[in-house]
Amino acid sequence: MPELPEVESVRRGVHEWTADTTITGAEVLDPRILGTTSARRVEPSAVDGFVSAVTGHRIIGAERRGKFMWLSLGQGPEHAGSGSSEPSSGGARASGRPSEPSPELSLLIHLGMSGQLRVHSADDPVHRHTRAILRLEPARDGSRSQGAGAPAPRGSESEGAGAPAPQRSESEGAGVPAPQRSGSVEAESAGQNADRSAGQSAARELRFVDQRIFGHLGVQPLIHAHDRLVPASATHIATDPLEPTFEIGLTLTALAQKRTAIKSALLDQTLISGIGNIYADEALFRAGVHPMAIPARTRKSRLAAVLESAASVMGDALAVGGTSFDSLYVNVNGESGYFDRALLVYGRGGQECVRCGKEIQRLSVGGRGTHFCPVCQRPPRYR
Repeated sequence: MPELPEVESVRRGVHEWTADTTITGAEVLDPRILGTTSARRVEPSAVDGFVSAVTGHRIIGAERRGKFMWLSLGQGPEHAGSGSSEPSSGGARASGRPSEPSPELSLLIHLGMSGQLRVHSADDPVHRHTRAILRLEPARDGSRSQGAGAPAPRGSESEGAGAPAPQRSESEGAGVPAPQRSGSVEAESAGQNADRSAGQSAARELRFVDQRIFGHLGVQPLIHAHDRLVPASATHIATDPLEPTFEIGLTLTALAQKRTAIKSALLDQTLISGIGNIYADEALFRAGVHPMAIPARTRKSRLAAVLESAASVMGDALAVGGTSFDSLYVNVNGESGYFDRALLVYGRGGQECVRCGKEIQRLSVGGRGTHFCPVCQRPPRYR
């Protein structure tokens, strides 16, 4: 399942190709994509409702919180021209137009385990696993809003953040090649080799491809939650470590009250969002904390080290396009993310620890496979 770095890579690519475009039409090729994993039977009227709900709207930008991604939708070009030019409250921001009222609608995109977003020319062949298509028309004046959408994650130079990217030690990612570019949208337009700006000024399609149909598309209202606008179904999701509004002090206080295993606490998206099985294991190893440690009985300084390590490891993964284990996750050039080569414990059960040489062990925490070093992450001893 994609975690924060993978979803953020997707968001960046989607934002670059869709911000300030207008949805001129939509087609649902498989109605199941509008359902959920537990309810895939969709009424025919839901398809018509989805198409009419998104058609005519302008995409302000692609946004994300934790593992949740969505497109903020504004009024189409025929309605633009009233309101304030100041950035709107919440995550969505003004796109450089003379006016930009706060968006009220979102197109939620849940990638699931096999979902991909691809940018195509309209005449490109449609992949057999394509489930939905959005037809997009760029702004007539050719203006682009590279800054609209989600706030730039801290530590991302490519997004204009002021903070430097997290640095890796030699044991924490040596030999990982730099990616061609971030973003996991596969740009497959017929004019790939043409001038990039010319390609971005032409009509295009955003296609949702999902081999196993674990993903989901849905139109939802935007609601304020944790200092920004988010889709209605994501209001319970906490801020993530790469959001500018993330407050480590508040999260640390809440974490210190947990009496469950710290590995399980890190996976609680209402406490801290974006961390999944991979990066929880990696963060705990970097901080030297055993996955079965109880936060309420662990020093706050060690808990703070875990949170800081989580932000660091996800920043490192994002810098190389995320973690890929199969061909279902690719970057904008059709290449996989490289961070699987820098994993220190996850998926390395039975191999030597890169720090001490002891064998990496595996156990189950809350039903999730968990990897750790018994020496570098000594089990807690509680009286």
